Amino acid sequence: MPRCSWPLTKRALCHFVCVAEEQSFSKAAGRLRIAQPPLSRQIAGLERDLGIPLYDRLPRGVELTEAGEILLQHAYSVFSQLSQAFRDTTNHSRHPKGIVVPGTPPTPGEFILPDW
Repeated sequence: MPRCSWPLTKRALCHFVCVAEEQSFSKAAGRLRIAQPPLSRQIAGLERDLGIPLYDRLPRGVELTEAGEILLQHAYSVFSQLSQAFRDTTNHSRHPKGIVVPGTPPTPGEFILPDW
């Protein structure tokens, strides 16, 4: 397996995306249900690891830099691939799980299905 020289965690990437979507550290912290200072430190560490700012800090919130926009698009792609991997893997389960909702057209359904 290839070694990654960038020790990025899924949590850190999720936090980065949340700040980008909320355009605010405090709003993102509220959405993530964590304190704002640790979130700011985590993003600062991410920027330090990359050697480039991901956000422009503004008086009222943040905006993504060009590098931040690039990372955001990759993050969405990574999360999409992880979701697809989960679906593909669980589709091969011997014990399928999920909710089955039977449906019938209204008129025939009145005669076939019992009253609820």
